[in-house]
Amino acid sequence: RNYEDVTKLYASFRDDPNFHMVCITVDPDSDGVEELQAYAEALDADSSNWWFLTGSREELHAYMSEELKFMDIRERTDPASIAAEGRYAHDLGLEIFGPGWNMLDKADLAFAATQGQVAHDKLYEQVRARIAMELDKIDE
Repeated sequence: RNYEDVTKLYASFRDDPNFHMVCITVDPDSDGVEELQAYAEALDADSSNWWFLTGSREELHAYMSEELKFMDIRERTDPASIAAEGRYAHDLGLEIFGPGWNMLDKADLAFAATQGQVAHDKLYEQVRARIAMELDKIDE
């Protein structure tokens, strides 16, 4: 649900050697290495700076909630919800990290889109500007 935003951000910064993007699956039972590789290829992701991670469901879910401070991941049970939104209800926020893996900001562009195009576009530009500002600091 947020692939358009992340692919636009990636396209904006992919040539900066200090920019890296990391996507972590919330459904590793379906998203194995081969599936994530196919997804990366479909997005034209360069494995040198856009990483797709998988692992054990329990470890990934714990890491995302305990370390990255995402909302807890819940498994959906309604077949219509699963078909429309995926097997897991989860936080769609994007986190921006700086040097030393310090989290600098978090933004939920998927939620902003539910508030209207203007709200989404404003938040997207704030995220893009924050990334640009942080990359400029590194380059100085």
